[in-house]
Amino acid sequence: MYFRDLRSSNNLYHWILRENQIERNKEGGFQISLPYVWQYDENHTHSVHFENVTFRNNENFETHIAGHYSKLHVINSLFEDNICKGGLFSVTGMEKEMIIYKNRFFRNQGSFVAVFDTDSQSEIVGAVSAYFHENQIKFNRVNPRMINEVKVINNATYQPMSYALGLKGHQKINVTKNLFGDNQLDYELLAGTKTAKIDNMVNVKLNWWGTADSKMIRERIFDFDDWNSYALALYKPYLQRDDFDSPISVSYEPEDEVTIDNLSGRLLHPLILYKRNRPYVVKSDLTIMPNAMLTIGPGVELEFYPSVGILALGPLIAQGQPENPIVMKPITIQKMEQLEFQEKMRARQMEKEPKGVRLCAEEKCEVGINQGFLEYFNKTTLQWVPMCDDRFTERNVQVVCRQLGFDTLNVFFDYGKRWEYMYNHIPVSRVRKWPEPFQCVGE
Repeated sequence: MYFRDLRSSNNLYHWILRENQIERNKEGGFQISLPYVWQYDENHTHSVHFENVTFRNNENFETHIAGHYSKLHVINSLFEDNICKGGLFSVTGMEKEMIIYKNRFFRNQGSFVAVFDTDSQSEIVGAVSAYFHENQIKFNRVNPRMINEVKVINNATYQPMSYALGLKGHQKINVTKNLFGDNQLDYELLAGTKTAKIDNMVNVKLNWWGTADSKMIRERIFDFDDWNSYALALYKPYLQRDDFDSPISVSYEPEDEVTIDNLSGRLLHPLILYKRNRPYVVKSDLTIMPNAMLTIGPGVELEFYPSVGILALGPLIAQGQPENPIVMKPITIQKMEQLEFQEKMRARQMEKEPKGVRLCAEEKCEVGINQGFLEYFNKTTLQWVPMCDDRFTERNVQVVCRQLGFDTLNVFFDYGKRWEYMYNHIPVSRVRKWPEPFQCVGE
């Protein structure tokens, strides 16, 4: 619905949808644009309230709330099996005072599940509170018709083609205690909140991202480290299980270092690029932080992915020579496709390779168990071998727990006899072991 005279209305609108089922519609959806109110009071304004509403099996569907400041509550509602013309749920226009709580977004098709793209147009002083809390966003995917569309990349508007949750505009949204997972989209989160400050950060802590591996979570978030006009997503600590009552990860983990083979993200320490026989590839924005310095030597060649560049908040020294100029150029489509193919092949290979350590309880060595006898994988003999090191310490146990994705606050270890087989009702233990002690290296 598009209200008449959006710029100067004296009417307030209150939309309340409660205990409704909206199913099997072929066009449209719930689309409203709330009018600008000439004189209003923050406690007496527009409101939109969804509670226990089901949107299911609709085609060419979207839920879009636009226009003036309002109070927006979407509580305990279900968005399921909808095919969207663009995305599923969007909030645009002026900031809204929002509570998006305990909703389920399952098996929808579109370029995004939910996006918040608000402009600072209001006279309201200070921040407008907004919470996206305890929602489940799972099994969503791109509409197959969109996959075949031509991907046009514009330097001013580049962003991923699909994502589960998009934070754009100027309003800060608190995204906490949500369960993401099994979404066949480019990213789980697009952190595109705009601000004039360098320390632009969004709170997306205490969420489950479909994995307990910090590096894999990082790959599912598109933020400042990918495109430095966006915000920095603060996602640690995060949930370690697909459960609202899950234990949480440690609050601090070391950031990935910018290296010559990983020229992207925030450069925190001095780095020198020397001439070599192949170009350096910059896949996402490289930001030189104030306390760091990047030095590019003569003859260095840099190739950049589309819409990617270098932001120098700290010193950048790039001095070529007539016979050894510094070359910066866009990467070719063929080479970009080749690199992406090689990365996919490496990722598949890593999935096939054992993790290095595992826990076994009651003769079962299942993924996800957090107690049992410790085994390590011997890459020489290609065997799982029980750990029999009598100098194994609690610090070693903490390393193992981190490697398996568990918290290290309450670790406990002990030595005991491990019975593996029964022979005539007599327990028998395996003899195979590694006689030398192990040393843990790293974090």
